[in-house]
Amino acid sequence: MREILRMPLWASRELGTNAILDTTERRESLAFAVLTLVAYSTSGFSADAQRGKQFARRVCALCHVVVDSQRSGDPDAPSFRSIAESPQFRKKEARLLSEKHPKMPNLALTQVELDDVTAYIKSLAK
Repeated sequence: MREILRMPLWASRELGTNAILDTTERRESLAFAVLTLVAYSTSGFSADAQRGKQFARRVCALCHVVVDSQRSGDPDAPSFRSIAESPQFRKKEARLLSEKHPKMPNLALTQVELDDVTAYIKSLAK
């Protein structure tokens, strides 16, 4: 026997009806909502190397050489290309960037900014 569940009164008012959904319909609706959320989160919030490059040119270029055509920054700061080719970056990626470094200011990057800059640095590896 199919189990019938009544929607709460507030939901039926919004729908303009005395809506009734059975358990199967509720499961299908929930599955659709979860799949939509997963699809949106994996495509809409992916790391973006171009955004990372733009961010790095604004924030990191004071010290680091972010693009090859840039004039030198701080001689003690490695270029983004050398970071991309370093074994430490290949092993740790974003974790390396979020670790404290000598002489590096404590930047409070959001996770999206960190992911974007990481994607940009990865794109520079040969």
